[in-house]
Amino acid sequence: MSARLAACARLYRRAATSTIVLGVNVRIIERKPSLILMCGTALLPVVVGGCASPGHSAPGNLQRADQARFERVRADRMLRDGRFDEAIRAYLSLLEEVSDDTADPATIHLHLSKAYWARAGRVAEQDATAETLAADQQRAIESARTAYSALRDSVEESKRDLLGRAGRTLGGYLHAQDRLDEAIDVFRSVLTTSDTNDVGRLRTLYELGNACLDRSRRRSDRAGGNDDSPDDLISALRYLDEAREIARRVEDCPPELLASICNSLGLIHNVQLQPALAVERFAQAESLCREYGLTAIHADVLQNLVLALVETGRYTEARERCKQLEELPATASDPRAMVALGLALLKLGDLPQAQEQFDLARHIVLQDRDSGTDPDFMAQLACNAATVAQAMGAFDEAERYLKDAKRGAEAGTVDPRTVAVIQANLGRMYLTIERLDEAQTQLDEVLETLIRLQGAQHPDTLLVRLDLANLARARGYLVEAEEQGEAALRGLASALGNDHPQTAAARLELATLYRDDRRCPEAVALANQALAALDVRLGENHKLAVLACLKAALIAADCREEGTEDSEFRRLQEEAGRRFAHLRDTLGSKNIEVLRAMVYFAEVSARTPAAHATALERFREAEEGFLAFYTDGARSMAALRLKQGRLLARMGRLDEAMRVCDRALRLMNRDLHQQPIHAELLAVLGDIHESAGRHDQAIERWREALGILTAAYGPDHPRVLKFREQRVP
Repeated sequence: MSARLAACARLYRRAATSTIVLGVNVRIIERKPSLILMCGTALLPVVVGGCASPGHSAPGNLQRADQARFERVRADRMLRDGRFDEAIRAYLSLLEEVSDDTADPATIHLHLSKAYWARAGRVAEQDATAETLAADQQRAIESARTAYSALRDSVEESKRDLLGRAGRTLGGYLHAQDRLDEAIDVFRSVLTTSDTNDVGRLRTLYELGNACLDRSRRRSDRAGGNDDSPDDLISALRYLDEAREIARRVEDCPPELLASICNSLGLIHNVQLQPALAVERFAQAESLCREYGLTAIHADVLQNLVLALVETGRYTEARERCKQLEELPATASDPRAMVALGLALLKLGDLPQAQEQFDLARHIVLQDRDSGTDPDFMAQLACNAATVAQAMGAFDEAERYLKDAKRGAEAGTVDPRTVAVIQANLGRMYLTIERLDEAQTQLDEVLETLIRLQGAQHPDTLLVRLDLANLARARGYLVEAEEQGEAALRGLASALGNDHPQTAAARLELATLYRDDRRCPEAVALANQALAALDVRLGENHKLAVLACLKAALIAADCREEGTEDSEFRRLQEEAGRRFAHLRDTLGSKNIEVLRAMVYFAEVSARTPAAHATALERFREAEEGFLAFYTDGARSMAALRLKQGRLLARMGRLDEAMRVCDRALRLMNRDLHQQPIHAELLAVLGDIHESAGRHDQAIERWREALGILTAAYGPDHPRVLKFREQRVP
């Protein structure tokens, strides 16, 4: 008996030692000293049971279990401390020695997957290659899948919540790798087999809804307008709505999760062109961000809210929210928050402030290049900066931004569709500034790329085809332009619907082509159809609808000059004036969008002699306003002064017209000297000389203009032939 008691005493001393070790570890990690007693007490039944067991087998099992727990605690601590290599080695060692009585292998696999995934996120810091990154991500997926499979096969009810966490982890990894079909299957499986509590279910619904939302975008990217994308969008809306309802009734729902759900719902409503509902959801998300200090997503939510408010025409509220975004602490240091603010300012037309934010973000990213740069983010940043530069008339600067973005995207791991978007923007800019050969090269390459990646009937592909139609128009090939424009319109109507804003824009572009070809009744009918669609989808006071009304009025004015009835022009002229006045009152006369609309309004007014004075006043007001924005606006200012000079000549104020055109002529730098805009200006100067009786000077200017047009288009181009017939004997 004494021998048995001595053995029990030795066993108890070993157990006590294990208790102290385990207790110290718990105390250090959890900062809860009371757990020391709990851990020690929990071992007493094991000790007693071991004393009573035949052969005294418990001491070895107990030591192995304690050692496994100790190693698990150490590995978890390494993972939390960012020591991923050590954590991975520790977890792998545990798996080699694991047995049913020492540890749960599924839990170890799950933690191992997190260590692999976290290490993959440190590519730049560890100077790892893309292959290393992919390998770690794949190991993470395999480990998470092993954990999920093991737990799914388990019959233990107590592990259902752990099963849900493992499934969401696996689905999240697959989602991050754009393996959306697999991710959605996993999330749906979790939803039906694992989630036993409301918080777990709403987390799964949130992940599943976002995966469906992303798949709807990917499928749209591949095929454009197919039947699957709407189904995925509806599924995403259903899952996220259910998640939101659960979140509203449970007391322990994390506020950041509810805010993210509301933000995702807002994005879906944006895609569905329901900006009022989007505003409601974004506002709910922003309120939660403000109340609970959710700094990680606050800037993105506010940006989304500003953009949605602008879409609904609530410009005053949008500006207030933009000010709120500007005051966020993150906006002072986080490049992504700066970009969010820049996009909001750009949407509001505050170009210098938007450019400042993009420049600051770019500076910080380039300074911190050693810590790794997301090529997608850099491409987005460069494109945004190029958009602002173009709006401010700095086309050379915009070209540099876009070329830098294209080079960086091609050298990195950016989606080839992103490269195509950059290249399309570059081609469109060349088309705007009439560098037609370069525009042709870029847009042809983009069209070929998009057809290969997404198909000929994808909306992005069709929009590039529409750009090529405008390019053919600029080259004077009206038959080719109309064929391209008609094909693009048919495709967009099929993919997006007849009343989609992009379809309406295509219809308006085709109306312009018909006007140039003197197909006036068809042109006016198409313009009115486009305007009606925009009024229904966006509202008649939306800035796009206002611009469409002004363009429709110009088309009707040109058709009236061709001898058609002028009642339609007068109706559209009156409607355009009313809408422009509302836009100006809402945004203010210094807003860039208002200034653009002001130029169109002046052109419409210039078609009626009784409104010539109003047109001249608006041209001059627009020039003054643009000067506040333009940093290098030689081309844009020259074009605006050209329009003023032409109007003054019509009004018989030839001396003033000559002075305005001379001011425009002084803007013709070396880059513009052989451009068609210079020829247009020389032609107007020739017309002014002719009206003043200075025929020889008129001929001199016209011949100079003819030389530029011939060099730009060739001697047999329709525009050259028409100019020669009308002006040069």
